[in-house]
Amino acid sequence: MRTSYRPLFSLECLHSYFAGGVCRALDVRPAAPNWERLSQRHELLFRPAIGGGTVYYDEHTTDLDALYADAVPFLFALTCTDSMFQTYTEVGDGAAPLPGERLHYFSNHELFTAELNGRSRTLLHEPASPFAEPLLPVRPPQFTHRFHQPMRGALLQVVDVRGQVAWEAQTSDVETAAWNIDLRGCCSGRYRLNAADEVLDFFLSELPGRQQWGAVEIVPKASPDPATFTMAFDRRETIWRYYIVDRPQDGTRYEHCDVRGSRRGASLEGMPDGEEIQFHRREGVTELRGRRSFVFESVQPIPLLEVPAQGEYVFTLQGGLGTGASGRARTLPFAQPTSTRLEGGPDGTRMYSEMFVYL
Repeated sequence: MRTSYRPLFSLECLHSYFAGGVCRALDVRPAAPNWERLSQRHELLFRPAIGGGTVYYDEHTTDLDALYADAVPFLFALTCTDSMFQTYTEVGDGAAPLPGERLHYFSNHELFTAELNGRSRTLLHEPASPFAEPLLPVRPPQFTHRFHQPMRGALLQVVDVRGQVAWEAQTSDVETAAWNIDLRGCCSGRYRLNAADEVLDFFLSELPGRQQWGAVEIVPKASPDPATFTMAFDRRETIWRYYIVDRPQDGTRYEHCDVRGSRRGASLEGMPDGEEIQFHRREGVTELRGRRSFVFESVQPIPLLEVPAQGEYVFTLQGGLGTGASGRARTLPFAQPTSTRLEGGPDGTRMYSEMFVYL
């Protein structure tokens, strides 16, 4: 019999920072041992792609009803390959901390829709809020849980994402401050510990949390068409700060210069085509290694982009004596994640991108 594979579902990561919109900083791979069990039972294949991948089944040998009823969910490991990801990614209210002993978690337990890149997408998170869910603490197969308050005669249960009881125990009649939980033999994934009035959502894994950026858990469901599940991240917007450093040998040539920006495309939401991007100049002069510099900051945040499209928006230095080689405006560089940092001020903490222009 000829083998014929059809797509079951796909995963994709989008990011508005990257040219083309595909997130190249997150790698998606099936996580063992869940994948080993599922692929052997149901004749499955996984084909990776940049920022995602697709699960395929054999239409001749795979029993889809059995697959949908399988107690083992699909689990995918998300690996972040770019140390600057947190810098150029918008994280919403407050900075999303690096995982440490916790990880970012996405699942199809609750789905959302949004228009992205010209078509409707099925999201694994709230629209424009990929970090809305708290980070999940990572627990090994055997761990000790400490109660908020000592318990006596309490029923302890650990349930999986399908609501099935994976483990349970009854504490003794003597007040107990902690309890050993043994989940060896259980698949990796999200679980919930119910202990009287206490609830703990955690991620079960043999790997420590610091080795995992995130996880995607998919419970397959019958559908007439293969689904594509999307994680969508937005580029961070920062205040752009230009340091225009004067030439000491020529005296003050750029004291009366000005920085201007103009939008040519759709990169700045809410701004019509051709509208000027305003900059204001700081009072006084800043000394940089003995050289005078004049500091200009954007009035509004400007998005970071991996590769600004040609002519999408332009920043220039205007005025001064001989601004360019022929007295014309000088084109200024774009902000980079490596030059971006948090800075406190009277209006609170803001993210700034700094560019030093030596003339």
